[in-house]
Amino acid sequence: MLKSTKDIFILYLQMIVVWVVAIFLFFFLRTFGLPEHMHSIGLENHLPSHFPVVLNLLLGTVAGILFASSELFFSQAKFKRWSFRNILIFKGIIYFLGAKLMMLMGILLSSKAADRFLSFDIIKELMWSKIFWVILLYFFIVISLITFVRAVSQKFGPGNLWKMLKGTYYRPQEDQRIFMFLDLKSSTTIAEAIGHIKFSEFIQDCFYDLNEIVPKYKAEIYQYVGDEAILSWTYKDGFDKSNCVEVFFAYMNRLQEKSDYYLTKYNNIPEFKAGLHFGKVTVAEVGVVKKEIAYHGDVLNTAARIQDQCNVFQQKLLISKALLNELVLQSPLKSIDIGEVQLKGKMQTVALYGIQH
Repeated sequence: MLKSTKDIFILYLQMIVVWVVAIFLFFFLRTFGLPEHMHSIGLENHLPSHFPVVLNLLLGTVAGILFASSELFFSQAKFKRWSFRNILIFKGIIYFLGAKLMMLMGILLSSKAADRFLSFDIIKELMWSKIFWVILLYFFIVISLITFVRAVSQKFGPGNLWKMLKGTYYRPQEDQRIFMFLDLKSSTTIAEAIGHIKFSEFIQDCFYDLNEIVPKYKAEIYQYVGDEAILSWTYKDGFDKSNCVEVFFAYMNRLQEKSDYYLTKYNNIPEFKAGLHFGKVTVAEVGVVKKEIAYHGDVLNTAARIQDQCNVFQQKLLISKALLNELVLQSPLKSIDIGEVQLKGKMQTVALYGIQH
């Protein structure tokens, strides 16, 4: 997934902090929690009983940079078709080599701090000693915990994991959100032409490209429903620089840029239509076995119905007048008055506008 410079900086900073804490914890346990065990494996003759703070910070920084770089590396588009098994094996090799590097750095820096000279044979022996396997196990436990937390956080959306842990949504809460219903045009025709297996790959590629775009425009992907994606914003993020509208045209541009790829592989260039609306919703945790954070309210129904009108009025993006009033459209975007429309299931008409590039 493409990330802004700010997002990449935050990722590196977070990983450095996590690894500094993890390494401090490891050496705290080594010094105070398991002294007899550490003496039993014979390292007290070669290494100091504790690492200076500066060395802990240095090792934590290196580990954080290595881990963050690995995560960014495997987030590239060329790995999106790799199986989980192959990525796991590849990562395992990288982390094993990383652990060896950390071990070597620790030995050399600690011996220098203790003003001791270690021969190559002693270093080689230490590199394959029991402590290395202890460090390697600890290394993988920390990696597994970080990976698990990141996966769960991505599942529920930025910031929502902590809210769930606090029980924020245990009882329904009121919130104000912007919603976009983004739907693939002519999906039935495409599925019939290329077959359901190929169509599933087609949808995977479309939504992967969508994920490349949404971070820049501060959007959250609320749900995938078949060939439809539902995006959401807070008022602040959605109205800022008209992100809730700009994201649609940025996505269309990306699909056009990759038109050769889609034509070659699927003989189709994906086109999407979208409907936008905003207002108050209720947010709550739902489910037990497959728990998720769900939004309820008329806003979602209205946004979905607005999207349904795109084919009727031959528009790619339709928004409500209420939402348009909150936007400051920048050139070359322009609005087209569609008029009052009776949406399915609604008693009152809704004024709609088409947004064109």
